[in-house]
Amino acid sequence: MKNAWRAALILLTSISCAATAQAQSSRTYRVGVLHAGGAYYHAVEGLRAGLKELGLQEGKQYTLDIRETHGDAKAAEAEAKSLEQAKVDVIFSVPASVSRAANRSKPDCLARKTDHASVA
Repeated sequence: MKNAWRAALILLTSISCAATAQAQSSRTYRVGVLHAGGAYYHAVEGLRAGLKELGLQEGKQYTLDIRETHGDAKAAEAEAKSLEQAKVDVIFSVPASVSRAANRSKPDCLARKTDHASVA
């Protein structure tokens, strides 16, 4: 659970810092969200709440492109590719199985480019 909070904090901080740095511009950050469904809807709501707590408004500073994979690894890979093609700024994924599947679609994204936040 500590890792989940750490990853979420990194994502929230990254978006907040970028939004603050670009406060004078009208840029809206696109956040791709991959989740397995079920209880993971709460993680998406937690992400929204955390961003709101940081003073960011959905629709103004960021938008969420949410994709549910129903726990299917192939669907997670396909949705990750789709989000990449849609040119989202960051991908937030839960649980670890979805993150691993998404990482298979673009292996360099997790650790090297920091454009993919994984919550385990």
